[in-house]
Amino acid sequence: MKNTDSAPRKSRSFIQDVWYRFKKEKLAILGLVILLIIFATAILGGFLLDYEKDIITQDIPNKLASPSFQHIFGTDGFGRDIFYRIVWGARYSLLIGFSGSIIGLLVGGLMGAVAGYMGGTVDAVFMRIIDMFIALPTTILAVAIVSVLGPSLTNLIVAISIANVPSYARLTRSSVLTIKDNEFIEASTAVGGNGVHIMMQHILPNVLATLIVQFTMGVGWSITTAAGLSYLGLGVTPPDPEWGNMLSEGRDVMRYNSNLVIFPGLFIMVTVLALNLVGDGIRDAVDPKLKN
Repeated sequence: MKNTDSAPRKSRSFIQDVWYRFKKEKLAILGLVILLIIFATAILGGFLLDYEKDIITQDIPNKLASPSFQHIFGTDGFGRDIFYRIVWGARYSLLIGFSGSIIGLLVGGLMGAVAGYMGGTVDAVFMRIIDMFIALPTTILAVAIVSVLGPSLTNLIVAISIANVPSYARLTRSSVLTIKDNEFIEASTAVGGNGVHIMMQHILPNVLATLIVQFTMGVGWSITTAAGLSYLGLGVTPPDPEWGNMLSEGRDVMRYNSNLVIFPGLFIMVTVLALNLVGDGIRDAVDPKLKN
């Protein structure tokens, strides 16, 4: 009997083939839908909400109000609408998560690719630098960097980016080492391809899929780490809303007004869960053999 699926599969590009398999993962699609909703909410919130009026203006007579039709998530200790602040805070959390992961991917990926391809002294020097960062747990490293630079949005992104570099560098290096001795690399070298050409045209495209999977997981880690640093007062500074510092502001009254910490915590959990579901889906789509 003729296989009807094999013929069209040959005509699909790599990205089309990955998307074809990704669509079969129901949990991954659910995670993607949740992420798109959160992104859309954050973008629309920037246009529909007034920062001065809806986000930072205090309304003391209405402080610590319970959820209602007027304030669906209630109000905080200064009478500010929690829902509005969560929507606005999504902009900070997503910016930190994706910026920190992108910068970490670019820097760490480049270091790992160069170290793995060049080998020898270059590999030894780069890896010893990475080992210095790995000597500290990533969260402790981020705390140390922000403590030195001072709490701010920019410094938090810098800290998250630096903390992300070692994982991307080591992953890229190990991936490069597994493919740099393949025949197609030797063939490209034999016809006169230089190191930059081989790196950009042959090596990096072959490790990109692995890095994308790591990236989706890294964004989730970046968001939770940023929230933890903000909770400790080392991240985005009040009155700017960020999910971590919203948790910090509600910790003193959480026993009697749990909505102050439940809703920001719920958004952190759902966002990270959605990222992990998407990451798992991409992993299985890129290499179906990894699926249990």
